[in-house]
Amino acid sequence: MSTNATAFDATAAFNSYFGFNRKPFPTRFDSEFFCLNPRYVIIYDYLLAGIRHHQSMMALTGEAGTGKTFMLRKLMQDTGEDVTFVFYNYFTDLDFDDLLCSLWASS
Repeated sequence: MSTNATAFDATAAFNSYFGFNRKPFPTRFDSEFFCLNPRYVIIYDYLLAGIRHHQSMMALTGEAGTGKTFMLRKLMQDTGEDVTFVFYNYFTDLDFDDLLCSLWASS
């Protein structure tokens, strides 16, 4: 067996096939990958307006993998340091009242 055999680079093959010039799913937030489809624009604008009008509390909910955390990181990047964000992730079957109690208890 030859020791000069080149190992198959799956990442390079993937990037080449799809035309990516870098890794498409970074582990850290990269706003270049933020895709504002028409529905996301509405949500983004609504949340940004809430921030600008000093809404006391807003909630962003949705199924896993739909971009909630990415959306919030984009808002954090766009609003600057004078805005405080609080992330509250929960993976239980809390009803609304129990969620509010949990939020109140953790503040």
